[in-house]
Amino acid sequence: MDVNMTLYNAPTGQALFVLAVEAEEPERKRIEGLGIFPGGEVRVLAAGAGPVLLAVGETRVAIERDLAAKVFVA
Repeated sequence: MDVNMTLYNAPTGQALFVLAVEAEEPERKRIEGLGIFPGGEVRVLAAGAGPVLLAVGETRVAIERDLAAKVFVA
């Protein structure tokens, strides 16, 4: 398991579990507002030059790349 894998550098298409969100309070609240919590499951749908597109449950969300780098997954 890569302990340094974040949503920023995670592979597309596979189910991932959120291990930790290492961000200051305002950014953490923004991330949690998108439904991304430690223990939750996400799937990276696309990660090109722009935001990272995720599936969080039945919802699709886009997260800025700098915030995606603060969400550790396995």
